This record gives sequence, C-alpha cells and structure tokens, in this order.
Amino acid sequence: MSFSDFLINEISHQANAETTQIKTTTGTYSKAATFLLDKLPENAIVLDYGAGYGLGTKAMQEVFGDKCTVESYETSPQGWSPDYTQSESISKKFDAVVCLNVLNVLTPDIRDQVTKNILSLVKDGGYVLIGTRGWHGDIALAKNINKADEDKAVWVIKSVGEVYQKGFDGNELLDYVSKFNSGFTFKKLNNLTKSSIIGKK
Repeated sequence: MSFSDFLINEISHQANAETTQIKTTTGTYSKAATFLLDKLPENAIVLDYGAGYGLGTKAMQEVFGDKCTVESYETSPQGWSPDYTQSESISKKFDAVVCLNVLNVLTPDIRDQVTKNILSLVKDGGYVLIGTRGWHGDIALAKNINKADEDKAVWVIKSVGEVYQKGFDGNELLDYVSKFNSGFTFKKLNNLTKSSIIGKK
C-alpha cells in the first residue's frame, strides 16, 4: 500500500480526522487542481505537501483523473505536531507541489525550513501553489490563548490542544516566500485561500 493510500484509506476515517479541518476544505484542493490542470503535462506528478489525512490528495486526484498522479507527504500522520522532519525520503522532483493551510500552523523557524523544502521539490518548469489562512476575518476571530511573538499570530484552542496560527495578509505571503531566492516567479492568486500564491520555476 502506498503512503497516499495509507493516508486516504487508513487514517481519514478516524474519529479525530476533523481536527485537521480538511473535511471542510476539500473544495479548496479541488480548485487548486483545477487551476493547475491546464498548466501541467500529461502524466505529471503532483505532491500534496502536508497532506494531513489525505482527503485533499483524493480531491485533487478526482479532478486530475488520468492526466496526473497525486502523491502525499505528511510528516506526522497521527495528528498535528509542531515537529518537522525534512522530506529526505523523497528522491524525486515534482511537476507541481501544492501546500494548503500548512505554513500558517508552523512557528517561524520551522516554517522557514518547510518553505525551503517545498521549493526544492519542484522540477524546472514546474509549479508550486501555496495557500494559508489570513488574519482579518479568519485567525483574528479565533479564540486565542496567548498572543504569539510574531505579528498576526496566536495560539488557538483546538481539540488537539494549542495550535499555532499565523495569518498572512495581502502581499505578506508573496513577500515571505519570495525572500528565499529560489528561482521561481511568483504571483498572488485570488479565491483559493485567504492568502495564496503560485510560482513557476
């Protein structure tokens, strides 16, 4: 059984699967796949980075059909964790990497590592699509425990405990990812997540 199948078949049905909020955001993954569909070659391989319980992986595969294959990568498949293990087991590069609502739950040092890792997994000519939660009308409305040191960031109560949430506004996500000088051309996307960007390498 592949890791993607493991996520979809063995984990997604668990009682606490809703803690990732992915059940309510599968439509966002479908929109991401629709946006990429005409940009990718036949037999493209797309990575769902930070796949959680794999439901977004499944949603994208349904949109791509036979044109593309979607694979999953999740560092902590048993639930949310601030820990990060670099995806050293991934030995190939991808035609596209999709990462939705992951960077906003990572503290700054881990977020930097993850962002660099995401960008390193894209083939020349390939795409990266990154989306996060916003601040106004999103995280700012959540019940917070403590204000975090970082601007527009709080610790939010979830069923899994305290979860770090960083909201990105306007050009903030674009500026943040662009600072890594990774050979991509980035632009903002509208109507995907509160803040989202696409980059072509």
